[in-house]
Amino acid sequence: MTREQLKEKIEILLNSESTIGELHFLIEREGNLEIKKGNVNEETQQKLSDEFINYLISYFSNEELQVMNLSEADDRKNAIYLYDYEEVINEFEYIKSIRENDSFTEYSFKHNDISNLKGYIVTYINDNVKLTIYKQHYPIFLLKKDTSILLRFTNSNQIDELDDDIFRLNNSFDFLIMNDELYIKEIEKLEKHYGFHEIVKSNALIGIEKIDELSIIEDITELKSMVNDISFARKLIKVSKRSPVLTEVPKDDILTFISNYSDGYLAEKVKLNEAKDALVLKTKESKRIFLKILNDDYLFSELTKHKYSSLAKDEVKN
Repeated sequence: MTREQLKEKIEILLNSESTIGELHFLIEREGNLEIKKGNVNEETQQKLSDEFINYLISYFSNEELQVMNLSEADDRKNAIYLYDYEEVINEFEYIKSIRENDSFTEYSFKHNDISNLKGYIVTYINDNVKLTIYKQHYPIFLLKKDTSILLRFTNSNQIDELDDDIFRLNNSFDFLIMNDELYIKEIEKLEKHYGFHEIVKSNALIGIEKIDELSIIEDITELKSMVNDISFARKLIKVSKRSPVLTEVPKDDILTFISNYSDGYLAEKVKLNEAKDALVLKTKESKRIFLKILNDDYLFSELTKHKYSSLAKDEVKN
């Protein structure tokens, strides 16, 4: 979906008085997932629901925000990514069960071990839209009475002690499921907490096989040695999935481009073998530059006649 389409669907929820966001908690205990329902009073639930919806409307109203496939992610900051890998993320497949099940037991901060709390879920469902917002839990969200004295200022300026634990939940989000599509706001959290590293590595190896079909690298194991570098692996996946160089440019033309570019600038970084028919990638720098070449990052301005290295490129369509 485009940014505008996502915004339109969220506005449907905003304009539906009968659709209220319900709070659930995702628990992980000994590798097993469990969902608990939040026991929220009606007034607080309405406020919580409105806060998240209004935040999302504001977020997707940003005309500079771009919706991109996760496999094509680059270093631009103002983007949200559609999860387009075949491998599923267990947590998010499990979270979808909230839409079909309303028999979850309630979460108790007194009887449930807070160390097992993995995240917060707010779900909206109506006839046309199913929206789930997910936020990673961190210990800083919780203030426990057994570790400190919790105080508050009253309207009369008196300081009272609170008798209960407190947790705070702002209206931002880390992940969003619109109908059946998962959107990633925080790639780093996906990689760190949800086993995405292994998915990236396996897809990077598939990407290397595609590059190897071009027979442009003398020893393909030089690329395989980099798959544990997740940043490099993600760039490799992007190149293998959408590189116009891989699909449109003959091998000999690529080698000629490297040899002739900017008075030998690339040829100094990415060496040719003795036969001059393949590349030798011995250094990390040469491997990174090779990916930039495949990503068509080395551009020429027709206006200024200058040459540039550009990572983020949005195709101009007639």
